[in-house]
Amino acid sequence: MKKNQHNKKGFSLVEIIISIAILAIVFSFIFYFVSSINFKNKNINNKPYMLSSYNYSNKYCHLKDGQLENISQTQLIDMSAYISTSTVITSINIYNKNKLILTTNSASTTEKDIFIFDFSVTDNQINLNLIQSIEAGPGINDALLHDIFFYTLNTSVNSHVKSFVINPTDSNMLQIGNIKINELHTLGALPKKVYLYNNSLYIGTEKNNSGGELFVLQLDSNNLPKNGTSSIELGGQVNDIYENAENLYVANASDIELMVYDKNLNPIYSYDAPLSLGNGKSVYYSDPYIYLGRTVASFELFFLEIKDNLLNFVNKYKAYGTVDFIQNVDQNILIILSTPSKELQFFNKKLDLLKTIDLPFRVSSYNCFENTFLFSGLINNQSHILWLK
Repeated sequence: MKKNQHNKKGFSLVEIIISIAILAIVFSFIFYFVSSINFKNKNINNKPYMLSSYNYSNKYCHLKDGQLENISQTQLIDMSAYISTSTVITSINIYNKNKLILTTNSASTTEKDIFIFDFSVTDNQINLNLIQSIEAGPGINDALLHDIFFYTLNTSVNSHVKSFVINPTDSNMLQIGNIKINELHTLGALPKKVYLYNNSLYIGTEKNNSGGELFVLQLDSNNLPKNGTSSIELGGQVNDIYENAENLYVANASDIELMVYDKNLNPIYSYDAPLSLGNGKSVYYSDPYIYLGRTVASFELFFLEIKDNLLNFVNKYKAYGTVDFIQNVDQNILIILSTPSKELQFFNKKLDLLKTIDLPFRVSSYNCFENTFLFSGLINNQSHILWLK
């Protein structure tokens, strides 16, 4: 019996240690393999992000609870020290929560077109300190901030999209790309609207008789737009582009004022207001409703609904001015008008009026951050920025 017991084989300490080491290596390899696959899939499926906490090109405006009732004009900033007379601010972007990037549409090829400010807030006053100003051509119609990359639409037939990179250390910009879209160059049509969607820049332009009005410039691995483009013919100037739930909404000045495309750019809905006057100027979608803003006409605001895979008319409203912009603010809708008074009008989702605000100017561009808004416009032929909170 004792002999048989001694012949039973056990595990030595060395064998146990070796077994544990082998298992650790195998599990490490499996974990690395699975993690690599997940990381790769995450990078492929994730949409580009923006450091300013905005997702894609859509502005996300938020007010603290009950602040809509108390929102008012806080500060009017005269920009005459930086921007010449009659020059319109065409975009306002906020970088890293403490940098303000402005673009302008100057009439001169020698004037600065991009301004980068460091800003701080003390005693309910915004304090600006100019970091850098850049001359980027004859002027800029629109611009977009994406991460540390900045894209501008030039008012030149030879330079349509310029790309810049921001140095995270000192916030200075350096130009790294410049694209001329040949179809636009042929006729001299200029780009008007830039939007980031599906890892591509969507460039809306003036009416272009030699080609399309909506161009798609794919971004490469360095976030630079590629020169090879595809285009969509709309028949009129593209005034607004908006993306929601992977559908693209385009308001334009053609006979069909609203076009809706899926992520593969197949048209799925369209709408034309049954009036001879007015054009599509702005658009916003909040499930299941579409809000279409128009230039001055019999009615300037159309309320539409997507139901049972159909686009249906719900109502129309007289706004007494061009609906230049439509923006969501929490669960409410803000329309920004060209009217001489009540330029800002807040509605609930079903377009019941909640509040109106008079501004000293027609809004040329805007942005929102930290529960507040920044609007730009001309007063007595001079650019100003209005802080609303």
